Amino acid sequence: MEAIGTEIHNGCYTSKQVTFSPNFSAVTRIKWTTMTPQKCIDYCSNHTREPSYYAVIAQGNVCYCPNSVKFGHDHVKDKGCDSTVCAGNFRQHGCGGESVYDVYSCKVKERKKV
Repeated sequence: MEAIGTEIHNGCYTSKQVTFSPNFSAVTRIKWTTMTPQKCIDYCSNHTREPSYYAVIAQGNVCYCPNSVKFGHDHVKDKGCDSTVCAGNFRQHGCGGESVYDVYSCKVKERKKV
């Protein structure tokens, strides 16, 4: 696992090896042409309705914010995710790929209830 600031890169997984909670269709999803791992992590940690404990990136520009992730027992070597560059920085990898997800654990900041 690789640390990005206080976040941890859990690795690269195929879509068949990862299950999101709440179910996939209920997970916050955002697509940016400026996607980087840090943008997805920041968004999931700070800007979703409920704090997300994970930031998951696919296809170089799609960010998912699930509360929990159930991993399959095998993960893809990071090269599986390195084939797709991040939309927001063409020199940076770690933004998933076609049918593969880069999964990061977020440090959730405590929020004040209104």
